Amino acid sequence: NPTSIAVEGELANIYVTDAGNHCVRKIDFTNVVTTFAGSNVQGQLDGNGTAARFNYPMGITLDSAGFLYLVDKDNHNIRRISLGGSVITVAGTGVAGWVDGQGTNAQFNNPAGVFAEKANLFICDFSNHLIRNVSPGKLVSTIAGDGTIGFGDGTGDVAKFKYPSDMVINSEGDYFVSDAGNHSIRKIVID
Repeated sequence: NPTSIAVEGELANIYVTDAGNHCVRKIDFTNVVTTFAGSNVQGQLDGNGTAARFNYPMGITLDSAGFLYLVDKDNHNIRRISLGGSVITVAGTGVAGWVDGQGTNAQFNNPAGVFAEKANLFICDFSNHLIRNVSPGKLVSTIAGDGTIGFGDGTGDVAKFKYPSDMVINSEGDYFVSDAGNHSIRKIVID
């Protein structure tokens, strides 16, 4: 079940979240595939390379500083991986919930997508039906949605989603969310 990819650069590496195998795979420019982080043993453990453990990793992104970030869906948290393979938990307690707060005091419920932009992480909090932000200081806040299933345009908690699953930005700076349960693509204006 490969679910997402991040590309390091031209003639560089591709990183793939291999959700069913609970790991991140690396494909180098010669098409050699190796296990980069995690193993086929599910769990919740920070560590280096294959000593780390994930539980159904989903979305993955590469930030401008050269770190990979992924949503560890069934562990309900956000993880960071250095290009050297060191894995740490950035946000989330590991227990499903909806709590804004600092880093590992915050809670998510099956996050599915992550997008890095200008030192911020935008998270599609799938089972909470929310769009969340993790600031450079690791402060987690809710930027759109009210935590209930629905379909509605509006500002902040007036907006409603149904299982948002991924997010991207275009060249004009517009943000788009795949709202999976509503079978639609939604545009978000973030100031």
